[in-house]
Formats: sequence, C-alpha cells, structure tokens
Amino acid sequence: MKTKIKILKDKTSFTFCLSSEGHSLGNLLKYLIQTNERVKKITYNLSHPTEKSLKINIEVHSGFSEWNELVLGFKNCMELCSLVSCLFSEIIDQNQRIRI
Repeated sequence: MKTKIKILKDKTSFTFCLSSEGHSLGNLLKYLIQTNERVKKITYNLSHPTEKSLKINIEVHSGFSEWNELVLGFKNCMELCSLVSCLFSEIIDQNQRIRI
C-alpha cells in the first residue's frame, strides 16, 4: 500500500498528512526532526483511532523549509533503521557462532 502525503499550509507552519501511518512512524519522525535547531516546533497526531492518518505539523525558523525538514527526517529514519538492522544481524551472527 502506498503512503499518500497531503500538505496543508497555515500562516506559520505546514501540516503533512500521511495516510496509512500511525504512532510508530509519527513518534520516530517527531523525535528525529525536533533535534534539528532549524525547527521551532513539531507535533503529530492521529485524527481518530479508527483512521490510519498521521498528521505531522512542522514550524521552522525563517529562511528554512518545512518540506526539507520532513525529507531530512525520513532520511534520518532510514539511516537509523539500516544501522539497527546491521547491528541486529551482527548480534545474531555472533550468537550463532557461540552456539556451534
């Protein structure tokens, strides 16, 4: 299933609506994006527990792009997942060698 992104703009921020997503991705993206000093504020919420629609609201300092911060957040998320996967594989390999 493809995730669709809708973009809503108000006076001070952008809200990115991601269909078919929930708290797992929302919490991770919020953590990764809020560590960036270009970001003033980031929040996320789910419209309703029965709906799979994640809304991420990003407000950045003047001169920066909310879209770029979201893309950077996704890139950082992918790098983190890759790192965890590599570390997990190494641990599995070590444990299999110990058991032999």
